[in-house]
Amino acid sequence: MRTKIYFLVFIMLSFGGIVYASDAPIDLKNDGNGEGGPGVNPRRIALPPITATLTDNNSVEVTFTANAGLVDIVVKDINGTVYYESSINTSQSKILSVDVNTLPADTYIITIKNRTGTLNKYGSFEID
Repeated sequence: MRTKIYFLVFIMLSFGGIVYASDAPIDLKNDGNGEGGPGVNPRRIALPPITATLTDNNSVEVTFTANAGLVDIVVKDINGTVYYESSINTSQSKILSVDVNTLPADTYIITIKNRTGTLNKYGSFEID
């Protein structure tokens, strides 16, 4: 796990991003149906409308850099059990903090979709 975090920090710093050693960015990918369509390279550097960061295994901070309308956010484990589900209006709020402090050690998937279908992202993170 530490190797993954150090690698992500190295990549972020290499591209001019600023990441604190205790934070781990979550690599959000397109599912192929929404923004960008199929065949999108997940390593492509772009200004995404959202970023998600795991902070000290305590919370996932989701930041919206553009208005995506009403957005549904779901956190589930790899077996599909939903641990968190919420909706946010990105025209009114730009940051959402999801408390993951009480989740058991496992790999989790966060999905972020808007109601119009133009935003459909997902990423995974681990809780130690």
